[in-house]
Amino acid sequence: LAQLCPTDSILLVSASPIVKTATNIVKVCRVMESFDVEERLLTYLEKQHHNVRVLQDVLVSLDADSRVATLRSRRTVSYKSICLCLGGRPQLLAEGNPLVLGVRDTETVQALQEKLKGARRVAVVGNGGIATELVHEIQGCQVLWAVRQDSIGATFFDPGAAQFFMPQLYSTRDAAAAPSRRASEIEGETPSKGVPGSALGPDWASGRVMLGAGAQKKTVHVEYGCEVDELLTPEQFRQRSLTETPFPQQQQGNAGVEVNMDWPLYVLLTNGTLFGCDFVVSATGVTPNADSIDVPQLRLGPDGGIAVDEHMRSS
Repeated sequence: LAQLCPTDSILLVSASPIVKTATNIVKVCRVMESFDVEERLLTYLEKQHHNVRVLQDVLVSLDADSRVATLRSRRTVSYKSICLCLGGRPQLLAEGNPLVLGVRDTETVQALQEKLKGARRVAVVGNGGIATELVHEIQGCQVLWAVRQDSIGATFFDPGAAQFFMPQLYSTRDAAAAPSRRASEIEGETPSKGVPGSALGPDWASGRVMLGAGAQKKTVHVEYGCEVDELLTPEQFRQRSLTETPFPQQQQGNAGVEVNMDWPLYVLLTNGTLFGCDFVVSATGVTPNADSIDVPQLRLGPDGGIAVDEHMRSS
């Protein structure tokens, strides 16, 4: 925006001190550019663009008639045009359950990495980009992947292409030498606690160690056409006298993890199968954050996001 409107004054309000920025921009042809996406501190934008000011704050309400935005700090900002990029929050299978993780930003990825270190089996629920990349990246443990479609990656490719990519899921690779770090850590600044970071961008898993307990080789089992029916504690599992579904061994020479061992969590799927796991990664999409601000004039869509026309203009 700063490049497209070099004579306009632009104010960026962000709840996080970290933003995704486009760097190394190269014009390939008249209508195409190549660029890298990196995490940088807010102040980086001010240094790079003379017409940009940044403010770490949170939008609370908006009066579209008078064109005035009110921030959490009680500061008001007048504007000519406003671009709302409110993002979303993960749709968790169970809110408040420490064994159900959502993956949204760098902090949640780091929490996942820590949780993986002691994991023998992980259940991944969802079939979007995050779930697909995560199943591919995890090493050193068993992975149960539950998808409600009849093929993996249905959002991005057809069943034939999905079958072509299946062998990649079972491949065992050496872990990366070291996990990547946030720009704030590199530059000596710590983000505020409780403030969500920017959403994951391209190559979010590059350079990150996604390594389980490592007692066995990576094994992936996909359950198609199903969703999570219920998450059970070990006590609920025993009280109902349920039987765990054996985890298929898809990699030759992999002794795997024993069946009938105690698990911290059990996942009952709608197709009747029941698997134990150390924790669940809920990658079933996001809920728009449009409900986080008070804008009486703003019309919302069926999914709770801001309704826009073909030109991305709101009501």
